[in-house]
Parts: sequence; structure tokens; C-alpha cells
Amino acid sequence: MYPTHALSLFKELNELKRIKSNTSNGLSFAEAAFAVAVEYCDPPNSDKSIEQLVTMFLAGSRLGFLNYNNLSSVGLTADQILNIFRETIDSFQVELDALKINLRLETSNSLVSFDVPKLRSNELVNGLISQPRAGPTTPGKPRVVLYPVESHADHCMMVAAYAFLLSPFYGSDPTDSFLIGLFHHLHNLTMPDSGYAGECLLGNHLTKSIESARSLAMSSLSSRTNTKLSCLFKEIEKASSPVAKAFHAADCLDRILQMQYYEKVHNFSVTHAIEELDLIHDGPVKSFQLDTLKSLGLIS
Repeated sequence: MYPTHALSLFKELNELKRIKSNTSNGLSFAEAAFAVAVEYCDPPNSDKSIEQLVTMFLAGSRLGFLNYNNLSSVGLTADQILNIFRETIDSFQVELDALKINLRLETSNSLVSFDVPKLRSNELVNGLISQPRAGPTTPGKPRVVLYPVESHADHCMMVAAYAFLLSPFYGSDPTDSFLIGLFHHLHNLTMPDSGYAGECLLGNHLTKSIESARSLAMSSLSSRTNTKLSCLFKEIEKASSPVAKAFHAADCLDRILQMQYYEKVHNFSVTHAIEELDLIHDGPVKSFQLDTLKSLGLIS
């Protein structure tokens, strides 16, 4: 049975694309986490390191940019800080049980801090942070531009975390699931995102273009990471293996939750704006303005 009880966790994590602080240099929490994750994964560290990062990413949905450094600077002890993060993770126990995943923080050394100032020296990291997502596009129809625009770092970090959390359900390797989620948009380091509509216009040139752009981006990664990613990119061409299923589930989940966020923040109608928010203000020109809009068919 699909872990539907975990959906609230995925929705809450998605807000990390919008959480910032006065120390984050304009980066969202997800973007800062992406930068740290790239450092963790290339060259590859232990599985435990990625688990610690996902655990702290989860805690960030409640604590934001509060971390060991700034909490200790205001007088909290290492044990007090560790307990705060443990209690935060424990608050997600129902969702984590549904996912059949167990996340623990053993010592204060496992508290990963997403320290921003040192993160933007990496060209790959900086490129995907500054490369915006296209949003929903389809051939033959105008682009829908929705704000705030998410970055590729936002999306990739979210997909990586989702894929890791979904790995027990699909029986996939959690590290591989995280890795392909983190790096699956390497080609957008070189290729600005034109969405599905733009990809369709590239036609027969699409596959070669993506492969070339991906190769350029992978040149900055270690040979070990390149070898692993080359296998994983082939694996996710279909949704048959456990890792591919975890990845594709995470990818579509993030895309839809992002659209639900836009739906929520843009959930108003022109009628509501006119009747409830007085978009066409009371005054001597109001009737003229309403008649103008009616004659253009913009309102009824």
C-alpha cells in the first residue's frame, strides 16, 4: 500500500524552497542544502553522511536556518541543541513510520549545518542555483509564468530527499536514489530551461543536446561519481528498477506539489478581486473602467 500518510511530510518539506534568512545570501533552505549535498556526494562520502543530511533537511522544515552554530552562539549547550533536533525529528514519527524509515541523530557531530557563505564557489552549484525552472509549458500554447520561480537546485534537492525517503517503499538503494535525484538536471547548467514545449521544438536534437550538456557538467565531478551517474542515468530512462521508481515518484511528486503551491498562492479570481478587493476602485471613473473591461470581454 502506498505511504499516503507521508504526504503531509512531503508537502511540508516542499516549503523549504521558500524559507530564507538574513544570513542565507538570498538562497532558500533547499538551495543551501543542495550546495552542501553536492559536497557530501562528490567525492562520495559514507551512506551515513547522506542520511544525516536528509535528517537535518527534514528538521529544517520546522527549524529553518536555526543550526548548531547560531544556537550555540546564544548560549545553548551541545546536548540542548541535539535534543531540540531530536524532538523535531520525532514530531514526524507518524510519517516516517508510514515510509518505514528510521532517522536518528546520535551525537552533536551529526548535526549538519547549511552554512551559506562558503557554498557558492562551486560552478555547478552556483549554476543550478541561479538557473530558474521553466514551469508548466506545452507545445502550441503560451508559457505560464508563475512566481516565485523555483531554481533547479530547489527542485533537485527536493527530489533527492523525496527519493531517499521513498527508497524503503520501493526497495531501492537510498544513496543511489538520492544521488540521481540530486544530479538529474546537470544538463541545465548549460541549457536554460524552456520546459516541455522547448524540448519538443528541439525535436531530434533533444537527446544529443542533453547528453552533450550533461557531459560538460559531469567534467567537474569526480571519476567515481561520473561512473555511478552514467549507470543511473541509463537506469532512469524507464521506471522498472527500484531506484528508477523511487526517482520518478519523487520527481513527479515535487512537480505537482510545486504546482499546488502556486495554486494556493494564486487562488483568486478576477471577480473576487473586483467585488471583494476593490481592484476597480470606487470613484468617478469606476463605471467607465468597468464598461471598458466589459467591452473587451475581460469581465462579464
